[in-house]
Amino acid sequence: MKKIGIYIDLENICHLSYDINFELMLNNIFSFYKNNLKDKDIYFSVKKSYGDAKSIKKYSKKLRDLHIDIIYSVPVNKAKNMADMISSIDAFEDFVIYKKIDIIVFVTRDVDYSVIMERLNRYGALTSIVTIFDNAKRDIFRNSCDHIFKIEDYKINEKEEKDIKAENKIEKNDFLQCFYNRVIEIYNISSNTENIKISTSDICNKINEDFNLKKGKSAIEQTQFKKIKNVLKYLNNNGIEAKTDGDDFYIDDINIFKNIMSNILNLSIYEITKKDLIASFKDILSNHEENKEIPLANAMNEINKKFNIGNGSSAIKHTKFKRPSKFIDYIIKKDTPIELTNKGNSFIMKDKNKVLEILENIEDEQ
Repeated sequence: MKKIGIYIDLENICHLSYDINFELMLNNIFSFYKNNLKDKDIYFSVKKSYGDAKSIKKYSKKLRDLHIDIIYSVPVNKAKNMADMISSIDAFEDFVIYKKIDIIVFVTRDVDYSVIMERLNRYGALTSIVTIFDNAKRDIFRNSCDHIFKIEDYKINEKEEKDIKAENKIEKNDFLQCFYNRVIEIYNISSNTENIKISTSDICNKINEDFNLKKGKSAIEQTQFKKIKNVLKYLNNNGIEAKTDGDDFYIDDINIFKNIMSNILNLSIYEITKKDLIASFKDILSNHEENKEIPLANAMNEINKKFNIGNGSSAIKHTKFKRPSKFIDYIIKKDTPIELTNKGNSFIMKDKNKVLEILENIEDEQ
């Protein structure tokens, strides 16, 4: 197994007269080592870029979409920052100390990188550089690394830029809205909301229908995500725990999914169903003892946490009950052995097992 680390000096390449197709660059580097090394098990284990605010802004979206880490390097003066030093140290540590990589690729025009490449070679690293054609002819570069890639091979001309934009016809939030609707649809028709497995192919086919795509066309391929695994990674990065299970995936907590996705999609109103509220209340009470006073406000705060709602808002407001007192009255009217105390500000479970049984029956009501 061979692990590649790529380190991009954004500050050094942002002044080129053309933009760079980083996806093509990564694919070409991967293919080169895959074809030229005996070990065919190769992958990128480190992808980092370094630059000041201006250079980062130019490429931030492209780098993000390729999951390349972006590291801000503090400017030393108007003409110089520390990108070269930071990236060189990172590469040295990743290879020598942390053993994260076997192959090191620098993307830069800076001759200073010849020093770190030569030093890494002494430690047994395979090193290469992506640089301009004129540098590729210089001995100082040729004698300090194992291979030189030409950065001109990855430049994007105006036509290619238009073609790339044309491929991504579906906006991210338009796709996420359909994805959200389809996930909620699956949960609404299920009697058990814990760890529901969602078929990747089924949900993608349904989303294709939402966009009225012809057979053989894929909605997700027309977004920046390209694959469902990138959608799940996006969810995880935004606090929604989503996991894969073979050809399926599942959402760890549907309530957190609803709340966070409502914020992402700017859904001004979303409703927490009675079923979801009862399930959360039952889960909370299962951790309390019977015949012990439970402040109603504390129970509501715990429910807020279940739905990932912070201070200043309330989960109960997003239900048909609107107020905690109406919710607890509804529970008591179901002959639940709960007794109000402290003028209705607290309650006691007289028979915990019976309370949980009744809540489960209410939860199963259609």
